[in-house]
Parts: sequence; structure tokens; C-alpha cells
Amino acid sequence: MKVLHVCESVTGGIATYLNELIPHQISLYGIENVRLIVAREQAKEIILPSRVIVTFEQLSRSSLVAQYRMSQTYFKQVKDFQPSVVHVHSTFAGLWFRLPLLWKKKKPYKVVYCSHGWAFDMQKPMWIKHIFAFAEKALLHCTDNVVCISEHDKKLAASFGISTKKLKVVKNTVELADKKITPVDLDPNLINYLYVGRFDEQKGFDILSDAVHASENRNFRVYCIGGAVVSSTDTAQCFEDPRLIALGWKPKNEVLRYMKGCEALIVPSRWEGFGLVALEALVCGCPVFHSGAGGLPEILPNSEYSTQLAAPMVESIQKLFDRTSKRMLVERKRQLSKVFKLTYTVKNLAEELNEIYKN
Repeated sequence: MKVLHVCESVTGGIATYLNELIPHQISLYGIENVRLIVAREQAKEIILPSRVIVTFEQLSRSSLVAQYRMSQTYFKQVKDFQPSVVHVHSTFAGLWFRLPLLWKKKKPYKVVYCSHGWAFDMQKPMWIKHIFAFAEKALLHCTDNVVCISEHDKKLAASFGISTKKLKVVKNTVELADKKITPVDLDPNLINYLYVGRFDEQKGFDILSDAVHASENRNFRVYCIGGAVVSSTDTAQCFEDPRLIALGWKPKNEVLRYMKGCEALIVPSRWEGFGLVALEALVCGCPVFHSGAGGLPEILPNSEYSTQLAAPMVESIQKLFDRTSKRMLVERKRQLSKVFKLTYTVKNLAEELNEIYKN
């Protein structure tokens, strides 16, 4: 089995997914039989042996020339590497890799596609959603299997008329956190919350910022790991409030240290295929407050450790800041560390994908 992973942008959850999946695939197939294509500027986010990684020159969704060059890298690697399976990740990579295949009568490899959250799950006008769905249905003709990262993902695809025959649910998961990773040292007199992800519309960073600014409580901090990727909105003014602290993107172990050190993670997403960061937090013993968007309720059944906030989200998060005691959150965190068990591992994920690749 020779597997070529094809990506456009990996920043955030896709990088986590690949960093945890590919080592298991290397153990299954051998390091010489696994390869990953990423943007050169994002290669530093991939913690894998350099011989596995191939880069394309420039990541730019606004430039057709850049997108064309990216696709040329894809097909050069197909020619050089001669994979038995091409596993394509996310919407733009899915478009630019599969579009030329619509005119190709036969291909010597299998195409497996994962959107990591459908484009038509975005909060857009219905006519735009139907355009995205039409494109996905057309591209399905040159796709052998589509990996859905949650049952929500599969049901949503079916609701837009995408045939379920090729849809396979393979849920995301994470590795257990290394017990040697120690909590980051934070002010014990404050309630320390955490946000991890892109500062973009999908992830609801503006909702979080508005809630912080609306709160009159001064005894909390929200540590924000990440940065803007898709959005061009300037978020610098958000951090003029000292309760919001920008940390930039951090290596995985640093993210886990903040998850272990903070009292709770806030996930205010507007749409979400799965929500890998929430699962990472639970593994670290960090309770989660979330929006309930997309696949989040599926992996986070409502409990004292994973609380779905009511709409409107700005008001709910503001109430969280104004009415929640540190003592209560610390006790939740202590209990969660004792009771949480991860039953579905990355090894299981790799084995499920292997069955899809083979069949």
C-alpha cells in the first residue's frame, strides 16, 4: 500500500489529524510508502520525518496561478510516487485534485476524500450552499470513497442530496496526553480560560471577544492560542482588553500544557465538522464549554464536563464569565482527570482508514 496525502491549508485541526495519523500509517506501510503534500509556509506545523513531506510553493486562495501551481505539484507527486491511494484533505485540495479527474477515463489509484467539514455547513445563504453541494456531487464521480469525520457530517451530506453509497464515517480522535507534560503556571487568583483555533468566522472568535468586552468581571483571563487564517479582519484591537491574551500558534505540547493549566476551554464555533480541540481538552482533564455546532454534541454529550451553551452565544459566554466560580471549575477539572477514558484511539482510526483503502 502506498498512500499520498494531498493538502491545501493544514493549520489547526488538520495538522493535528495528520501528525497523529501518519505515524501509525508509517508503522503499517513503511516510511517509504507514505507521503504528504503541504504548503511550504505550513510545513513547520507538521511534525513528521522530512522524507515524508513534499511542499508546494505558495498557499493563496485568491490567486488562480498559485492554485494551478499547487495542483501541478499534486500531479507531479502522483507521477513520481505512484501511489495506490490518494487521500485528499479539505475543500480546496478536493477541488483542485479531483477536477482534472472528471475528464480522465481511468486512474491507477484510489481517491479518498475528506472535507474535514463540508463547505455547505457554513452560515451562508442557501443558494450558495447548494452551489457547494452541486460541486461536491459532481466531483463524487471521480471519488472512490468520502470520509465523514462525524455522523453529523454524513447526515448533512445526505440532506443535500449526496449519495450515501460512498460516504464512510471515520471519527476523529487524538492520542492520550503524555503524563510528563506539566500544566503551564498561571495566576491562581484568576479564572483562566482557554481558546484554541483560528481567529476566523467559523470558529466564532468574534463571539468570544464580544463576550469578554461585555463582561464587567475583571477576575478572569482568556488565553488565545491561534491566529487568523481565512479571515482578513484585524483582531489586534480585541487584545487591547487585558483579559484577552494572544499567544499565537503554539506547538502541540505547549497547547496541552495550557489545557492542563486552564480551568476550561471555550469553543464558540458557528459550524464545526468535528471539533478535535475539544476532545484534546477532555483528554487533558480540561472541561469544555461549547456552542453545540455541527458535530460537537456528538463527541461532547452534555454533562458537567462538556457543557453546551444556549443561544445567543455572546450572552451565554458573558454569563459564564460573570457567574462561574473558580472553585467549581477546579473541582470539575479534578473529577474529569479521574473519570475520562479514551476508548477510540488513533490506532483504531488508522485501521478503519486502512479498510477503506483496501476495499
